[in-house]
Amino acid sequence: MTFWHTEKVGYALLVVCLVTPFNVMIQIVSAEDVMVVMWAPLWQYVWSSMHDASFAVSPFGLFFIIWFWPSVYAAKIAYDAAKTQKLSRYQYAKRVVLLLAIQLLIAAFLPMSSGTPTPTNLPLPITGVVALLLTKFTVPELTSPWDEQESFVSD
Repeated sequence: MTFWHTEKVGYALLVVCLVTPFNVMIQIVSAEDVMVVMWAPLWQYVWSSMHDASFAVSPFGLFFIIWFWPSVYAAKIAYDAAKTQKLSRYQYAKRVVLLLAIQLLIAAFLPMSSGTPTPTNLPLPITGVVALLLTKFTVPELTSPWDEQESFVSD
């Protein structure tokens, strides 16, 4: 049973998307108090230097889909690329990099959190970076120059 070059890579990236954080918020309240909040679709972690840390398993993070939908779509691209095997590695990487840029632009123009004092929001496009690192294992390499891949013409 093989894992690489199959649709299972897309499923694995979807799991990575749901369990890894997509945003970190750092807010310096005072000289003694710093707050750090990490959000993932299925959990969140809150740490404050003046209070205790808390970890919550909460599916309500799924409501923040506007900030992590590019990660879900990167998993879908990996699934489609492995299933149809009609994308070249360059085309696959180009699409994932575009999604990374979209995710960073969304975080820049629509910050995850606000307040006073102004927090620093750091988007974490972990799924997109993992998808790029797994390009070799998601999209098979052409074995000959005559391999037919339909999307060379349509892209």
